[in-house]
Amino acid sequence: MNNTNSIEKDRSAFHAKCAVLTVCLCYVISTGIAWNTFSVYAEQVIAEFGILRAQFTLNMTIFSGVNAIMTLIFLGPLVEKVGPTKLVKIFPFIGALGFAIIALSKSLAAMYIGGALFGISACCMGGNINNLLINAWYKKKVGKMMGIPQTVGSIVGIIMTTVYGILVSNLGWRVPNWITCAVFIIVGVTIAVIYKGSPKELGEKPMYADEAGDENAEELYEDGVEFKRSVKHVNYWLLSLGAFIVALATYGVLGNLTLLAGDAGFSGLASTVLSVALVASAVCFVPAGHIIDRFGSQWLIGGSMLILIIAIFVLRMESVSLPVLYIAAAAVGASYDCAILAPGLTIKQAFGTKDLGKKLSIVNAFNFTGLALGPTVLALFYDMSGSYDLGWTTYIILAVVSAALTFVGVRRVKE
Repeated sequence: MNNTNSIEKDRSAFHAKCAVLTVCLCYVISTGIAWNTFSVYAEQVIAEFGILRAQFTLNMTIFSGVNAIMTLIFLGPLVEKVGPTKLVKIFPFIGALGFAIIALSKSLAAMYIGGALFGISACCMGGNINNLLINAWYKKKVGKMMGIPQTVGSIVGIIMTTVYGILVSNLGWRVPNWITCAVFIIVGVTIAVIYKGSPKELGEKPMYADEAGDENAEELYEDGVEFKRSVKHVNYWLLSLGAFIVALATYGVLGNLTLLAGDAGFSGLASTVLSVALVASAVCFVPAGHIIDRFGSQWLIGGSMLILIIAIFVLRMESVSLPVLYIAAAAVGASYDCAILAPGLTIKQAFGTKDLGKKLSIVNAFNFTGLALGPTVLALFYDMSGSYDLGWTTYIILAVVSAALTFVGVRRVKE
């Protein structure tokens, strides 16, 4: 009997690791390569098509918007009717099609269609699938396990931005897009081979289920209140609003770092300043997940907002040295992690994993919208007044509000 239990645990542990590897592969291509390298070939595309910068960057807005719409409207029904296992095996090929169209495009409209298809694929290859697969396979250490794919994606992004820059310079902008298309296909085939399904589909126990005390058969796979009841509770909307604000605040500052470096007199080192922030973000994902596991998502958000506020006070100084600017950039990068890692886990903390796909659809749509608007909103403060002063004050207030909303909203709702 003990031998049978040991075999079952080993099998579950193997499949759980395959789930983490699956999410890592999703982040390698969707975040690390496709998203992070998107702007590398901007100059060549703008020159070839004779378009404005805003026309090129609109494709990034299209991607973000389609991703948010897919998450808000279609994620819940797709998870319910198709299931995460099939979705994660299908959507990489949609991304491949998108980048094939971009590589072949002779017009801006074709590039926009490719960007939209990438946005569709990202719905089930980023934060949503990270929440769904890891929460299914792990009853404890969820934050830490979710932080691993985020770290992998960030590191790949830092490396591939440089690699793609060299490729674009030597081979033009279409070749890197064909490479991205090929990697999407390779990832899709690999996932189809290694990911067999959820614990419920395989008839296995999630990792740490015994330690979590989930003896009830139903609670073994899902716990908490159903979606219909969750959306009627004020805490759900507090957390959704908090997810929007924390993304708006953190990515707003991160997205303006290169401009801020130029304002500080370090235009030639602007990309280095941004790299410092991205490296700090990559390094901090797993520790951030550990903080969530140990203390709760509200403490990660609260601590991150405090770090962001300190960084803002540094950035608003009239004169700042380069070492201090690097420290502030690292603080901004570290604080940004909570906007990516925490929102889905705040919902789980308050409402459990039952109907998780539907619950994530709204909170993550709020979150993605905040990420899309953050840099533009802060930049508008500068454009309107010639100074970031009002923007800094506003973003400090937003940081405090987002932390307060999270601390109130994460209190567990009784079943």
